[in-house]
Amino acid sequence: MLMDIASSAGQAGLDKNRTRVSVVTISYNDADGLRRTAASVEGQLGEFELEHLIVDGGSRNFECPPLPDKDLFTRRFLSEPDQGRYDAMNKGIRMATGDLVWFMHSSDVFTNDTALATTLKHLTDPPAQWGYGLARLFDPRGQFHGAFGSAPFNLARFSLGGKSIPHQAAFFGKNVLASAGDYDLAHGLGADQLFMMKCATITPPIVVPHFLCDFDITGAGTERPQRHHYKDMQAARRALGLQVGPKFLDSTATACLTGIAVLKDLASRQIRARQ
Repeated sequence: MLMDIASSAGQAGLDKNRTRVSVVTISYNDADGLRRTAASVEGQLGEFELEHLIVDGGSRNFECPPLPDKDLFTRRFLSEPDQGRYDAMNKGIRMATGDLVWFMHSSDVFTNDTALATTLKHLTDPPAQWGYGLARLFDPRGQFHGAFGSAPFNLARFSLGGKSIPHQAAFFGKNVLASAGDYDLAHGLGADQLFMMKCATITPPIVVPHFLCDFDITGAGTERPQRHHYKDMQAARRALGLQVGPKFLDSTATACLTGIAVLKDLASRQIRARQ
């Protein structure tokens, strides 16, 4: 059931000259994480309209966070069974009315209250642009586990899987989304990277040299062995008709990267066993 809980304050000063940002949060049985994410979205400051869309997968006892008393802010939610995270994200795209769409999953947060405003300063035409910034990685105890992201963007390097894009630090103009179409549910956990590879063939990304999100590392994608990622990226290249050099070189590069990842994984296991 889709519910609109926009306040009169949120609707009152709408200005067609302001950029409208839609933040899509997908969630399932994660009430605490959803509250953290909602508070982070509510706290964003700047001269823009903000729409928060919560797409819940039919959680037990789902409860949407209350709407804050804040101008130029609306919140809507949809709670129903889905086919996984990318099906939920596709629903979010269809719900979004913003010039710019940002996916901030449940339990992830913006790094600070000016992340959106900082991003918009780097854009000249938000509906026609997409891009990404940097992410900080944290575990549930709040312990820092490093940073994620790269600059400058290089399509060949990205498509090989050497430099992934942190999805929760990425943003997409509505015109780019219209050209890219839906996330491919058949591509598995790597569908976000396939989607951004497709966006990169439409227009190069804008790289924002700032930390934009704090990412919860307990998700399935983070815990997945790196060797699977290289196979996913090879499948994504093939789906889009991209190739890094001659066909034999493309396949050899993936095989080498996969082999290195396997060796690193084995070495890491041995070190942990000795400890």
